[in-house]
Amino acid sequence: HSINDHHRDHRNVHVITKEAAWKSYENIHPELGNPHRADILLEYEVLQLMPDPEILVDTTGFHEVKRKALRIYQSQENIITGAHQFIDAAATARGYTAGCKFAEAFRLIKSHPCIIE
Repeated sequence: HSINDHHRDHRNVHVITKEAAWKSYENIHPELGNPHRADILLEYEVLQLMPDPEILVDTTGFHEVKRKALRIYQSQENIITGAHQFIDAAATARGYTAGCKFAEAFRLIKSHPCIIE
């Protein structure tokens, strides 16, 4: 999730994920296996548009699958009114910017060092 998300759980997931990615390549518990380094760490938007996304991914081919998957969370429909419409609108707007029908936006998490080969 984006660190700028309004939902505190989403912001906390961002912080925990960033810390886990950082710690995953420290060899402090060899009994847990080999260290792992994520090549890239990204944040994404849910119900707030991120300013200045750095990566747009064409999601046209699976947008309908995403919509069906999100409908499974029926408990959220009464809590977050209009969420499905917002997600569709954001995907359409991001798609317009990317030159496709639907897209999703991502930003690099800068505090995580990325190796680009």
